[in-house]
Amino acid sequence: MADDTNLRYHFLNNFESKMISLDTVFNVLSSPYQYIRTKHDADKILIYEKGNVLFVFNFHHGNSYQDYEVYVKACKKVKVILSTDDMQFGGHGRVHHLEYDNVKVDDFCSKLKLYIPNRTAIVFEIIV
Repeated sequence: MADDTNLRYHFLNNFESKMISLDTVFNVLSSPYQYIRTKHDADKILIYEKGNVLFVFNFHHGNSYQDYEVYVKACKKVKVILSTDDMQFGGHGRVHHLEYDNVKVDDFCSKLKLYIPNRTAIVFEIIV
């Protein structure tokens, strides 16, 4: 079914391949460091770190968020490495693959302001 481009399963197949390659490159599953940064029920946002990777989920059906404040461990910047909103995964292409410079809060964490479209998952590399 993934070979039939008339169906949407090929998008899921593309996404699965990219997710598997994330673990190959960043060793996400074997990293002992993990921290839930945000779990906001009303906004339907879940943000967590695993190793040097930041996962940002917006489960809201209609609300996209501009300049959503996200705290991460102290870093120089973060870079988008995967987004479910990419066209190759059947998304709308609203997430740009950029590097975001941090705003240092203290020696332990940095603050970012991100655009998080509705019904998306965005994965960032944390560059320390």
